Amino acid sequence: MQANEELAQLVQQRTWDKELLLWSGPEAKLLPALTGVQVETLDLLDLFDPAHPTWSESVPANLPIDDDEIRQHLCLTLRRRLQAVPRSPGKRTVLIVRSAGLLARYRVGVRDFYEWFCDDFSMVILLV
Repeated sequence: MQANEELAQLVQQRTWDKELLLWSGPEAKLLPALTGVQVETLDLLDLFDPAHPTWSESVPANLPIDDDEIRQHLCLTLRRRLQAVPRSPGKRTVLIVRSAGLLARYRVGVRDFYEWFCDDFSMVILLV
């Protein structure tokens, strides 16, 4: 319960400082702490699903099979997706990222979140 209270306090702060948080537990317990902000979700597995609405025309129809190709694909599509999330200073946004284990599995890291999303009015929560 203490983690929920701390998160709720952080969410209510006037601005954030490039916040990227790890949440261990069910998403359902996370959501009540996010009242009053816009919540967006991103499942990293959707970046590999050609049937998903965010799938780009420029992505090859055949999915990558080599780890290096997967890493490159994940980096490229993640960056595009992060840039496409609607956000503005007047509308604080929390991005919940599902399937975050893929970042470690393919050695992608979290740099793109800091460079393309996190700022004073946008934060990321990785579900683990």
